[in-house]
Amino acid sequence: MGERLWGLALVAIGSLWMWDGWSLWQSQRSDHMFDVLGPDRYLMLVGGLLIICGVIIGLQNIKGQAAAAREQEEFVLPYLNAPKAFALLMTVYAVIIPVLGYALSTLLFFMAAYTMAGRQGTIKTAMTSVLSAGLFYVIFETLAHMSLPKGIFGI
Repeated sequence: MGERLWGLALVAIGSLWMWDGWSLWQSQRSDHMFDVLGPDRYLMLVGGLLIICGVIIGLQNIKGQAAAAREQEEFVLPYLNAPKAFALLMTVYAVIIPVLGYALSTLLFFMAAYTMAGRQGTIKTAMTSVLSAGLFYVIFETLAHMSLPKGIFGI
């Protein structure tokens, strides 16, 4: 029953974010106040991902306890399964972006995601995270000409 409540909570939060993004799009997009990939579409994207994770978590009990137990053993964080942990990580990432800025938040996000996947050593995880965050920064800042949040450190 706890899994279904987690799933329902994520679907509710995702729906709220989708609704907030949609209402922002309806009220502000016509005034051309945003870039092409502005905050309204970001909210809708993250909300949609949370809804998908919530549905996966909510329906996970259908596939059987044996398969869930095997998946639980393979995952790095034994008290959370992969979809629940990733949904929690995405939520934390969305919350810390305005505070820490895009670059630092994205670096921490990749480090946590790669660590949760558990397939690399510490140095390799750090190097891969720096490269991934740097690549995304170049894509959004340079190629898409998006203004990314700087955060409290101005990075």
